[in-house]
Amino acid sequence: MSEKAFTQDEVKKLTEERNLYARLLEEANLRFEEKVRELSLLRKIGDIVSNTFDIESFCRNLVSIIIEETNAENCSLLLKEQNSENLILKVACGRRNKKITFFEDFKKSKVIFSVGEGVAGKVALEGEPILINDVNNDDRFDQTRKSSAPIGSLLCCPLILQKQVIGVVNLSNSNTHAFNNSDLRTITIFSAFVSSILSNAISYVELKRAYNELESTQKQLINVEKMKALGEMSAGIAHDFNNVLAAILGRAQLLKMNIESPPRQQERRKSLLELKDGLAIIEKAAKDGAETVRRIQEFARRKDDDKYFTSVEINEIINHALEFTRARWKDEAEAKGTVITIQKVLSPLPPVAGSTSELGEVFTNLINNALDAMPQGGHITIKTFKEDSHICMKVEDTGIGIPKALKDRIFDPFFSTKGPHSTGLGLSVSYGIINRHRGTITVDSIEGQGTTFTITLPIAEKIVKEEKEKSFEGEQRKARILVIEDEEEVRNVLSAILTTGGHEVEVASDGMQGIELFTKKEFDLVFTDLGMPVMSGWQVAEKIKSINGRVPVALITGWNIKLEKSEMKDKYVDLVIQKPFEIHQVLRLVQEGIELRDRFNAA
Repeated sequence: MSEKAFTQDEVKKLTEERNLYARLLEEANLRFEEKVRELSLLRKIGDIVSNTFDIESFCRNLVSIIIEETNAENCSLLLKEQNSENLILKVACGRRNKKITFFEDFKKSKVIFSVGEGVAGKVALEGEPILINDVNNDDRFDQTRKSSAPIGSLLCCPLILQKQVIGVVNLSNSNTHAFNNSDLRTITIFSAFVSSILSNAISYVELKRAYNELESTQKQLINVEKMKALGEMSAGIAHDFNNVLAAILGRAQLLKMNIESPPRQQERRKSLLELKDGLAIIEKAAKDGAETVRRIQEFARRKDDDKYFTSVEINEIINHALEFTRARWKDEAEAKGTVITIQKVLSPLPPVAGSTSELGEVFTNLINNALDAMPQGGHITIKTFKEDSHICMKVEDTGIGIPKALKDRIFDPFFSTKGPHSTGLGLSVSYGIINRHRGTITVDSIEGQGTTFTITLPIAEKIVKEEKEKSFEGEQRKARILVIEDEEEVRNVLSAILTTGGHEVEVASDGMQGIELFTKKEFDLVFTDLGMPVMSGWQVAEKIKSINGRVPVALITGWNIKLEKSEMKDKYVDLVIQKPFEIHQVLRLVQEGIELRDRFNAA
């Protein structure tokens, strides 16, 4: 079979596609670095929450983190006084010669701002952050108020809880234009995360005077609020990251399709083959990134997701997990000259309602943790048995054990003792999965002797059959499709995927523009993003159905949502596709949409 020679126009097109891909990858890398920075900030705050229990130390640690994570030279935290319109300065620090120094002079006489007074007061009044690039040219900055350090630029952000401002955070720098959008994003995330924790800490200080015996959340309360806040933040981060992954994954697959046949020239052929290999790697990385996002989204999953559970056999899941990890506990161990023995004591069990993949992940995590704890070899015992209306599972190892000081933290997100190669998500994700299955997971450990994880799950009250994914074979029918998506790169790649599949495509950058197009032209199917400004995907779907109820609506989302058929009907949505999507998923969804359109027209 002879090789196809590329024409000059084809080579030019491939070069343009490659340059576009390089730009997309660079932009995605920058956004990914932002997400990593945000997760690092959340982890640092989570660490001080776990180890700090008095309000002053907590506040001092918070402002220290801000100094480290932003371009601020100075940082102060003010809290709103209860039953008044005053802001009281609680803590202030500055960076001097790479060292953080706290300013203690304000403690001698209270430093008070009135709500509405100065920049901090305006932020407390309006509940919106203020960024001043040059204080000398901005009337909002009070030049008459004394400062412990020269100020050239200022960034102030509110601390808001349940739509009420409870305080503000001030950042300043002696230089003008010292703060950028990254600093603004960091301080906004910080403020959203700490507000509920700070409010509870303040409430606790008041309660402690009357109830000293409640000391043991204070710890619990803080941990609950930390997990709740982290869930909210991780959901938003995952949503943004999925937009990036959707663009990269789709574009990489399209480029692979465009370079299936290399040119005759040896150099060009080698270059294109290398590009194809590189794209395959990028495609795998994007899929791995999507899996990481899924793990992060576990924190934001609702407990009522159990309505999607099916009947599962725990013993079968454990056997699969052992087979999945066999390379580590047998092949790798033997190669290193260590011996790891596995003992199964599996009793006959009734089925439980759950997710096979999620529960499989739990046992895989526990087995891998046991292996990590036994670098010199050892013994793992896995037991299952029925106890009243529950089934119980134990995973025991003879490893190094868990230090008492760390035992209460092992289920915290991003906490790890394994060094930088670990995400610290394994046990926290496992905790979330078991909690959503209406079960419990506990740990007993003796340092130097071993660890036992115990899991309980309720026995299934009814058997739920698993629905298999539809597959479409044979002729692929063509459709006229409207795509409504505010993210330009996601919009473009979705349009390219559909066009490559032979479909006619119109695109809109927001809901209003999409509705206008829908009223002027006929379409067989509408794709709409969920999170958009002006009109959400839900609102777009409702409007589309009011105009023509026979046109199916497919919801595109980076949020980890699942809808039952009755819920989808109530929200005027017929199909759902998650970001990041793959080409075959998009094209299969179109065929489902065409089938739905035919049924709607025949009704």
